[in-house]
Amino acid sequence: KNKKCKFIKSFVDESSSSSSREQSQRTSSFVGLPKMGHSKIASLERRAADLLGIDAMDQLEPLQLVRYKPGEFFGLHHDTGQLYDDGSVELPPKTPWSKRRVATLFCYVNDVPQGGATYFPELELRVQPKRGRAVLWCN
Repeated sequence: KNKKCKFIKSFVDESSSSSSREQSQRTSSFVGLPKMGHSKIASLERRAADLLGIDAMDQLEPLQLVRYKPGEFFGLHHDTGQLYDDGSVELPPKTPWSKRRVATLFCYVNDVPQGGATYFPELELRVQPKRGRAVLWCN
């Protein structure tokens, strides 16, 4: 049965920071996908876990499908902690009940002929969205 995904406004995780500046830096919307909730999701999770050398059930976060409409963006940020203007990052406290994201795997599902690039300023690298392309980085 085909169910329509209900996208909600993206947000910045409060465990890293929730300043109004950061909230205004993320204008996309997303839908969380249930872990192993469908054979195609489970296949993607297993492939990602294999690529990262981790256990899909215990160490992989549930997948998210993020949608950027024309003009929407996610400004300069760090996926694990608070990014400061000088380039330093403050990590959240490590606790037994909160896991730190050690890597991010970003997969593109659409071609975007103009704009929409993922930018890594320290590397001066722009990755243009192209269906089937993926970028992996350590946090």
